[in-house]
Amino acid sequence: VALNFGFIYSAMGCRPPTGFLNTSLDVDLIAPIEIGAPLTMTVSVEDRQIKRERKFVTLKAMVADQTGASVAATRVGCIFP
Repeated sequence: VALNFGFIYSAMGCRPPTGFLNTSLDVDLIAPIEIGAPLTMTVSVEDRQIKRERKFVTLKAMVADQTGASVAATRVGCIFP
């Protein structure tokens, strides 16, 4: 399970900012996921910092299956312009 920001931005009807960079990605698989199973992802901002005049943001996403059980968790580090 990867957090695809292009998909998130297109779903919101906007383009990602120019200069946007992924700096890290951690994925924890909690339970098996069946191929083709519908999933729900909830994304939240876990941390925001300004370092060296750059905006660093850490996003956390929880992934649940159709029963609501957690199946994966991701943490993504990003730099925004």
